[in-house]
Amino acid sequence: MVLEYSVVGETNWTVFGTYVTWDYALWRQRVVEIPPEAQTAGTQFRWRQLGFSLGNWALDDVVITIETRRRSSHANRLIRSRLLAA
Repeated sequence: MVLEYSVVGETNWTVFGTYVTWDYALWRQRVVEIPPEAQTAGTQFRWRQLGFSLGNWALDDVVITIETRRRSSHANRLIRSRLLAA
């Protein structure tokens, strides 16, 4: 499965996360930093299963957030989610 983004006005999707079934037999939390070029108000995100597969994925508790570190003006833009493959 891949995590992708597309910026408004573009027709292409860019992969910025890849997940393999055997790593997700139990629920696992993932935190992914959003690439700078995807940090726009009009960005769309999607998870997509590649090819034909007999596996099933579950996606839960998706949060898109901005976190600012103490003593720093740097803000992290993150996607938090829980994944499960069966």
